[in-house]
Amino acid sequence: MKTQIETATPPVVGLLGLFNISYRCAMAAEAAGKPDLPVVAFDFDPKTVDYMRQARSEWSSSSCA
Repeated sequence: MKTQIETATPPVVGLLGLFNISYRCAMAAEAAGKPDLPVVAFDFDPKTVDYMRQARSEWSSSSCA
């Protein structure tokens, strides 16, 4: 997803994650050098919740519900 985020026309303005791989949206935004890219995730998998709380909490206190 890194390449798609970097080369998208029009540019990516956010990511939507579903099911138990939503944490990959945050990882892709980071890899593309866009850590401020909003990620909305509908996922209660413990791995995703932990990742979003730890890694994304630095950028936004509302990253994870």
